Amino acid sequence: MREMFEIIHKRETMEEEELILSLTEVRQDILTKGMCNVPSTKEAQNLAKRFRLNGDAYFRFITTPGVEPTNNLAEQAIRSCCD
Repeated sequence: MREMFEIIHKRETMEEEELILSLTEVRQDILTKGMCNVPSTKEAQNLAKRFRLNGDAYFRFITTPGVEPTNNLAEQAIRSCCD
């Protein structure tokens, strides 16, 4: 995770293609480590299962331009419909 944030902090000095490639590689590394040789604790196994099922979605906002890291817009839209 630290490596991912280092890349994010250097994003202004990188070409877009290099940035996306670097973030994609570090994302895959995080997912692989989060799913392999996982401790047998319930929490670790649950996280590994979530990564197996939805791992790409956890990091999509980092590697896909225009995808927001939160669902605030969706929540705001729902609230305005129900008010």
